[in-house]
Formats: sequence, C-alpha cells, structure tokens
Amino acid sequence: RGGVGATTLAVNLALEMQAHSARRGDGHGGRVALVDLDVQLGNAGSFLDLPDRGGMLALARLGPEPDAQAMRHAMVRHPTGLSVLAAPAMAIPFEAFDIRRIASMLDALATEHDVVIVDMPPALIDWLEPLLARAERLLMVTDLAVPSVVRVGRILSLLTQDHPKLPVEIVVAHEKKPFRMGATHRDAETALGRPLRHWLPDETKLARQALDRGEPLIQLAPRCGWSRAVKAMALELQTPTKAGAKAAAKGHR
Repeated sequence: RGGVGATTLAVNLALEMQAHSARRGDGHGGRVALVDLDVQLGNAGSFLDLPDRGGMLALARLGPEPDAQAMRHAMVRHPTGLSVLAAPAMAIPFEAFDIRRIASMLDALATEHDVVIVDMPPALIDWLEPLLARAERLLMVTDLAVPSVVRVGRILSLLTQDHPKLPVEIVVAHEKKPFRMGATHRDAETALGRPLRHWLPDETKLARQALDRGEPLIQLAPRCGWSRAVKAMALELQTPTKAGAKAAAKGHR
C-alpha cells in the first residue's frame, strides 16, 4: 500500500548495492541501476534530488524496442555513480508501455549493469510480465496490519499464478525484528505462506527529513537501525538465489 516505504527501500538499497559494487574494486566501478516504473506517481528521483530530464517519456515515444544506447541517454547519473531511470514529472498513461518495450528496456539494462532494482507500479499491469520473468527476487514490502497482509496475499497470488517459482521475500516495514515471534507474526507467515524474511525498524521522523532534503536515509543517518537493516539486506542479496545462479551458469556455457 502507499506509504509503506517500498520506494524508500528501493532507493536506499540501490545506493548501498552501488557502494558495495564500487568497493569491490573489480574494474566495474559499480554498475547498479534503479528504475522507477510507476510512470504516473513515481518519485524515486525526488528521493535522490535528481531532476526529470524526460528520459522515461523519450523511451515511451521511441520505437518498440529501445536499445542500450537509448537507455544510456534516458538514465541520469547520481553522484554516487548509481544510474537512475526516474518516473516522469508529468504522469503518462500506463498504456504508453507494453510487454515488448519493457522487455527490451530490461534486456538493455542487463547488458550494462550487474544489478537492476525496479520500483514497481501499484497496479497489476500486463507489461509487468517480462519483469517477473526476469526477476531474481521480488521484495514485497508490507506492514503487519491485517488489511495489508490480506492485500499482499492477493497480489502475490496473482503475480505467482504464471510464475510459481518466483522467489518472493517479505519485508516487514516499521518494525524491528523481534527476539521471539509473536502470534501476529506467525499468523502473517501462515496467511502469506512465506517467512517474514527482512525487517525495517520504524524511522518515520528521519525518513521525512531525508525526503525533504532529497538526501537518502542511508546517507543522512547511516548508523540508525533502519540503515543498518538495509545494509544487512544488501549484503545478503549479493548471494544469488538458486534460480539466479542456475540462470547465470546457463548464460556462461
């Protein structure tokens, strides 16, 4: 649901993975991309104080299969080196994109980046299909209020109908990991059919300050509980899932 912190997580996770990639010193210098596919209300660019330069709108107007060069022109570079494809400042119809265009965009990004993090739109649109087909992980962010858990369960049911093996990890927002799981936690796991994998402590005040300043929370308050949780998540995500490792091995044969 809106306001649960999915965009905040996407932005800060991308920055942390960019920093980690740059620190490796493997010659890549960090190749991480952040894509905001909420073309109507997305604001990932605002979180990073990056202006919209018309990149997404240009991609919507190009031919049906944008290539790597088109993607490079559409992206904006953050001072950290993170490549960002921001949502347009003026909302455009979801119908401006289709399965073929999104598939080409994702494939072009994958040729030039080690990691691509996508902030998904709130609507279940048919052009999400190529994204789900290529995703190594789907992070579903939710709080544990009953209506939220019910909604997440419905969304996951729809998303996994055609992708039953899609690796889904639940991220619990506004709550630090408990020493011992309570009845509410166990009920949520039962309802979702998945463990509560990641936990993000409540840092509402700091998150608001970060948004107002256009400075990511992980940079504004790197030692707060929320930032430490995101850093731990980024480190864990460096390890490919079995599906991702198998795909990578197949690609190198």
